Parts: sequence; C-alpha cells; structure tokens
Amino acid sequence: VKLAAEVDTVQPSIIKSTEEIKNLQKKLGRESKGLEKAMKEVEAHDEKLTALGKEIEEYGKTDAQLQEEYEQQKRSSGSSEEDVTLTEEQEAEYEQIREAAAVASAKPRQALNVANTKMNNAQAKAATLL
Repeated sequence: VKLAAEVDTVQPSIIKSTEEIKNLQKKLGRESKGLEKAMKEVEAHDEKLTALGKEIEEYGKTDAQLQEEYEQQKRSSGSSEEDVTLTEEQEAEYEQIREAAAVASAKPRQALNVANTKMNNAQAKAATLL
C-alpha cells in the first residue's frame, strides 16, 4: 500500500515530465528547422557577396583600363608641348563654360552682324555716290 501511495504521488510528476520532454523535443525540432533555414540563407548571402565582389573587381579593372586608354589617347592627340592637359572634371567644366559663353554672346554677335551689314550697305552707297 505504501508503494502504491508513493507511485500515485510520483505518477503526476512523471506525466508532467514526459509532457515537458515531448514539448521540448517539438521545440528542438522547430528550432533545428529554423537553424537549417538560416544556414541556407547565410550560404546564399555568401554566394551573392562573392559574386558581387567579383563583379566589383571586374568593374575596377575595366575602369582602370578605360582610364589608361583615355590618358593614352589624350597624350597621343596632344603631342605638342604647348597643349594644355585637363582632367575629366576640368574638361567638363570647360565645356559648360564654353556653352554658357556661346549662349551669352549670341545677342551681341547678332547685333554686331546687323551693324556690319548696315556699315557695308552704307559703304556701298557711298562708293556709288563717289
């Protein structure tokens, strides 16, 4: 009877422990699957980083090659020592200034052409009168 009483008192804790073990096993299974998924994502991420690194390296090589070709072209076209060598930024700024100057001088050039035409007409009339 004493043993039966002890079994009855231990039995609920055994049942509770068994349920906790089952719950922990289920939780372990879910977390294992989550870990596998995370590991696959890490691998995919590493592959992407490697591919991007290679792509960046290729672009760097291409950029260096193009820059060298550009410099070589500038050296070959500017063979006289009096030529001024400009950087790409300076060349872009120079072009902007040239365009702005062309736009700003359009009206004065037109006025000059009109004045020259009037002067030429007046000279032609004076020549016919003499």
